[in-house]
Amino acid sequence: VGMGAPGKLAYFFLTLPVVSFVIKLPISIGGLGIGEGGLVVGFIQGGMAYEEALALALVLSFLSLAVALAGGGVALLRPDGAGKGAAAGLPAR
Repeated sequence: VGMGAPGKLAYFFLTLPVVSFVIKLPISIGGLGIGEGGLVVGFIQGGMAYEEALALALVLSFLSLAVALAGGGVALLRPDGAGKGAAAGLPAR
């Protein structure tokens, strides 16, 4: 797709929502492994090689983790302290 890997774009747009739904099911801890495996299977069906599909699945997982960590850091560093009491269920000061 964006990595220059061959494949049908329709499979990419079909695979992502299905895998995103399956990750939410209580099958594994945090959906680890389920999402990557589902993405690899979907991308292979779309014509990608196994190595390219696995690399793309891992890149998408790490990007999602990086965005979540950045958002958490921003919430914790807010000057009004809105992120500090939210995790404990306490009202912000």
